[in-house]
Order: sequence, then C-alpha cells, then structure tokens
Amino acid sequence: MIPSIRYEDGNFMIPEGKKNKVINFLEKNNASYRLWRVIPTQDELQKLITN
Repeated sequence: MIPSIRYEDGNFMIPEGKKNKVINFLEKNNASYRLWRVIPTQDELQKLITN
C-alpha cells in the first residue's frame, strides 16, 4: 500500500519516491493525470510517514 492523502475531485498526494509506481498504474489503466510538486504541511507529512 502506498501512503497517500486524498483530497476532493480525485486529487491525492503521495511521497515523491512512489511517483513512478503510481504513474505506471495510471497509464496501465488509461487514466489521465497531472503532476504537481507540493510542499506538505507538517500534519500532511506525518500522515504520509505513518500510513
């Protein structure tokens, strides 16, 4: 399982180290996606580390 934080409208944040695995999955399933590099808040960072 890849730690993530889900937001509205199908948006989610994952650790950068898991990016390629998620992109491969999305492309395999013909899903569209866009990438942004974001700086998580301390609360978000804790969720990504502990999930």
